[in-house]
Amino acid sequence: MPIETSTVAPCGKSERWRFIRQHGCESPRPGRKQRVWRLAFFALLAAAVYLSWKPVPGIEQVAWMPSSLGRLFDRNDGWKNFIGFGLVALTLLKAWHEPTGKASARRASARASRAPILFAGFCCFVALLEIGQLTLPKRTCDWRDVLAGWFGGLVAWALLYLPRGVRALFPKL
Repeated sequence: MPIETSTVAPCGKSERWRFIRQHGCESPRPGRKQRVWRLAFFALLAAAVYLSWKPVPGIEQVAWMPSSLGRLFDRNDGWKNFIGFGLVALTLLKAWHEPTGKASARRASARASRAPILFAGFCCFVALLEIGQLTLPKRTCDWRDVLAGWFGGLVAWALLYLPRGVRALFPKL
């Protein structure tokens, strides 16, 4: 069988960009804004892993955390998880979102399928961090923390994607 050459990306730079525009593919390299969002995501991800798996649960003793914020979060554990994981989810969704642009069926399906996959991975990550606390002697696994983290992620997802849906349904607003 002959190979269809129209779906194989050519090697030249100008030909590659023509292929990308023609087929509605995402740019192979992220733009500057996406790189900044990805850097913020990995910084928040590292902070979430550190704060979730450090041996002592108190945040007030963390050197780089303002003491007043640490006291507030130590008294309100649910808000700590809601805000912290909400920020992780926000940066995750902003860093790997499908950019809007010229409409095509391929790009629309990629936009529709990428956010739920990212959100499902985020939910698994939150649960894994909380389950990992079972191995630490002074920490406890609390499913309310998982639910607060998931809810923070859900609010972040809603803040990003609901306005897009409203604009799509009511373009003249």
